[in-house]
Amino acid sequence: MHRKALQGLANTLCHMVDGLGRYPDDNYLASLGSGTLELDALRATARHNDTLLVKELSIVRRMHEWLHAELLRLRLQPSDLTEATVSVPYVVAPVVHQGRQLWSLQFTCTSTVCTSDAEYIGHPIPGREEFGASVQR
Repeated sequence: MHRKALQGLANTLCHMVDGLGRYPDDNYLASLGSGTLELDALRATARHNDTLLVKELSIVRRMHEWLHAELLRLRLQPSDLTEATVSVPYVVAPVVHQGRQLWSLQFTCTSTVCTSDAEYIGHPIPGREEFGASVQR
C-alpha cells in the first residue's frame, strides 16, 4: 500500500517540527520545561511527558490538516493508518543573546506512520537549535 508515499508522510511530519512549524508554540513549550512531546497528527492531540495538553498547539493543527489533505491526494482514508505520531524529546536552557536573557530549545524527533501491516519511521536533520522570546517563569 503506497510504500514510498507513506515513508514520505513520516519524513515530512518530522521536517514540519524541525523547521519553523513550531512557531508560535515555542514560548509555550519553553514554559512547560524540558521533556518529551508526543504529537498525534492523525487525532490532532499532543502530550507533554505523558500528560494530555489542553491547549491546542498550532503545529499539531497544521500537521493534522496537512496529513488529511495528503491522504486525500493519495486516495487513502485516515482509517488506513493506525498511527501518525511524532515524538519530540527537547531541552530548554537559558541563554544570553545580544545582552538579553532568552531560552534555547534543542530537540530531536522521530515520526512514526503505521498501517495494519507496516511501520514507517522518519527522522529530521539532527541537532537543530532555535532561539525565541523571553519566557517568564
